[in-house]
Amino acid sequence: MQKDLRTAWLLLLLRDGASYGYELRRELRIRAMELDPAVMYRSLRDMERAGLLCSRWMHSKAGPKRRVYDITAVGHVELARMGEAIKSTRDAQNAFLMALERDPSNDPGRP
Repeated sequence: MQKDLRTAWLLLLLRDGASYGYELRRELRIRAMELDPAVMYRSLRDMERAGLLCSRWMHSKAGPKRRVYDITAVGHVELARMGEAIKSTRDAQNAFLMALERDPSNDPGRP
């Protein structure tokens, strides 16, 4: 699930516009997704190979060139699919927690 959530977050962040690795990593950290840089860049490469992202090199005024990532049409479709899967998981977990918190003495089916 961790890899799927990481992929979903990266796609969601890129949905709002192209970005580069350092900025993506900072945004993930703000959202409590701490990633080793090597893991994140490997994920971005894998996502690009899968057609979810595209990338290009851009010159930077403040330093070396940066690889900028952007979501593709296929990435948008995958983001929607992943969002539905996360909602389904959330709903199942909420149902479990509600059942767990229910007072069994109020259950009319219990002896």
